[in-house]
Amino acid sequence: MARTPGPLPFYPVTLVQLSTRGAPHNFTPIVRPKTFPAFDGTPERTVPTFRFYFDGLIAHVHAHADDNGETAALGPIIVGAEERLVAVTVRRQSQ
Repeated sequence: MARTPGPLPFYPVTLVQLSTRGAPHNFTPIVRPKTFPAFDGTPERTVPTFRFYFDGLIAHVHAHADDNGETAALGPIIVGAEERLVAVTVRRQSQ
């Protein structure tokens, strides 16, 4: 077995880091859509994702049927696409 992850478009992953502490909870993996806003000539689009929560780090595993170059267009926000990785940080809202 080669133990290679395969091509990036197969299951691309993006990360979101919560930057503030909130109430402790247990988020089980869920399926939910994720919307990428329009940016730099790329139109807004929504993709189905599997959302995994790891104590403040959220991984969105994209589950689209076809890629058509979207993964490459996202560049450094896709885990493993480039030498650098851009992770979005989000501040938790007060309750």
